[in-house]
Amino acid sequence: MKKSNVLLITYYANILFLILLIKFEFSSASNNVSNFWGYLLMGLILLSGVLILVFGVLNVREAYNLYQKNDLIGLRNHMKLLKLGLIPYYVINLVVHSLFFLSSMAISRGLILFTPFLIIFFIPIGLAYLSLLFSSSYSIGYLILNHKSGFMKWHEMLLQIIFQFIFIIDVLSTLFILIKYKDTQRIKTYEK
Repeated sequence: MKKSNVLLITYYANILFLILLIKFEFSSASNNVSNFWGYLLMGLILLSGVLILVFGVLNVREAYNLYQKNDLIGLRNHMKLLKLGLIPYYVINLVVHSLFFLSSMAISRGLILFTPFLIIFFIPIGLAYLSLLFSSSYSIGYLILNHKSGFMKWHEMLLQIIFQFIFIIDVLSTLFILIKYKDTQRIKTYEK
């Protein structure tokens, strides 16, 4: 199994555990259920977060290896899989965390803004940005190899690399790259 597939699975497992934890917390508030399942789900969320970091670093290393081998097709396939495969994750992540934040605001009547508990809402933003960085490694390698092989000008490569670090624009940039440079897929490797 590709490392990028495993990374996608851990992202979706993380969001699934979070949804289950929120559902459990709301259902256990009305029923007197033990906290074992809540603690188990929190542990699974933390474990999946650690796995995201581990597989993310492994994906960056894999992107570097593909870049060193001048494998345009491998970089393109991984880039397409990760960038387009994370779109539903970002949407689900935004909806779940927005609902969690809004419900916390409603329950506390806005007082949550003045407590240290607010930091919890910035953690998902940081994890989402890490997912953006991990998935951008394949794109950056692909863009640099396209530039080295003469398919892309330097200023266009630099602009596309900058776009890879901005939410939403990174997906649009990836779609642009996939459409515009589909002819480079025929070239298996770039010879130095």
